[in-house]
Amino acid sequence: MVVGNEEIKKFSLESISNDKSSLSIILGIDVSASMEGVPITEAKKAASLFLSQLSEKDYTALMVFGNDVRFLADFTQMKNEVREKVMSINVSDMWTRLYQATYDSLSKASKSPTPRSVIVILTDGKDEGSIKNEEDIVNKIQETQIPIFAISFGEKANKEYLKIIAGISGGYFLFTPKAEEISRLYGLVLEQLKNQYLIRFDFTDHSANDYTGILTLNYHGKEFIAQKVFSPISAEREGKRISYLKILGMIIPGVSAIGIAIYVILIRNKKIIKSDEKIPEVAVMIQRKIHPVNSFFSDFSNTPMNTTVFLPSKGEVGLEINMPSMPCFFPLIDKVNKRTFEEVVITRYDKDKDYLFSKKKVYILISNTSVSRPDDDREGHARVFLNKDTDTYHIEDLGSSAGTQLNESGLNKNEPVALRNDDRITMGTVGLKYFEKTTSSSETSF
Repeated sequence: MVVGNEEIKKFSLESISNDKSSLSIILGIDVSASMEGVPITEAKKAASLFLSQLSEKDYTALMVFGNDVRFLADFTQMKNEVREKVMSINVSDMWTRLYQATYDSLSKASKSPTPRSVIVILTDGKDEGSIKNEEDIVNKIQETQIPIFAISFGEKANKEYLKIIAGISGGYFLFTPKAEEISRLYGLVLEQLKNQYLIRFDFTDHSANDYTGILTLNYHGKEFIAQKVFSPISAEREGKRISYLKILGMIIPGVSAIGIAIYVILIRNKKIIKSDEKIPEVAVMIQRKIHPVNSFFSDFSNTPMNTTVFLPSKGEVGLEINMPSMPCFFPLIDKVNKRTFEEVVITRYDKDKDYLFSKKKVYILISNTSVSRPDDDREGHARVFLNKDTDTYHIEDLGSSAGTQLNESGLNKNEPVALRNDDRITMGTVGLKYFEKTTSSSETSF
């Protein structure tokens, strides 16, 4: 674990499900008329089973939403009382106030009795009639930093909205076509909540406003990396003034598949670096056209016909970008799709300097403000390119403001360095990893 430039060698690790890390959960259930019959029966069964597997120290609140948003149970440790409320739910409402339910649950969770809280929301539809809009929800998520586990099913579910709120909050989006699978999805949520660990460590250098924490886990030869930007503040706890480092939602991506996740949290108070307006966290520009790059759980079935989406695959050689809530991959060599990118410029998009982006070049656009934009003296933050003399990829800093590090060593401007498999790259506060399964070979070039 590295915080700022300091390696943290002493830290404790404990299960986050232990009594010291009690959880506050809001269960939100859609009660619109479309939930009648099998859906609400399965939802009640799933919620009841979910409640039975929570710790006695955990708190639960129950929210339903249809024509309005109602909290049937406030935060309580009495699971039986909440279960009775669940089993008494009726569905008949005409509308689905999904946006309002999301907003109200975030407000409620921000005042939970425990420092750690999550929202689990279930719906089969899309928003109808809410006063709040998507922008309000995004702002509220950035303010509260509370993970949302969004569960949906059926053809009419607003999957795009649910994926967005789950992704930016640090939660998960789960979907099934059939209501009979709802219990299984609740089980996956519970598995994520239980397979997490709390890391505690001392850190006294509070000279900077913001820090970057990079956590690396090696498990049976596999390496997983997560990083977050956070601010140190002080808090009153039991009459004592204690300094904490707040990192919310640092979950190592992909580790859930092997039954382990790392979750670092003490108090929610993370400073958010806002993305450039209307530009995804990670995008690709090819021939001056911007294409979103999506991470895991991508579903493009509802994408308009006139919208181009860059579909990433891991490829044989490429970059793993840890900017989104889940990592996405940019393939430099992708033999399956028969393409090779001999050079990519990594930068941040600036609409006021759009003229600086060349039609002949390929760009990876990262919206984090620590990544340098192009100007009259540089093409961007850094570039990765294929050296044809050695048939290997190199990385070169282009004179960025925040600098580029390779395995924690700073790169000099315009001095390329060869890349090797599993090399870690840091650009500002953004982490990347270079991977190489095979040596490069000639493919269709862009």
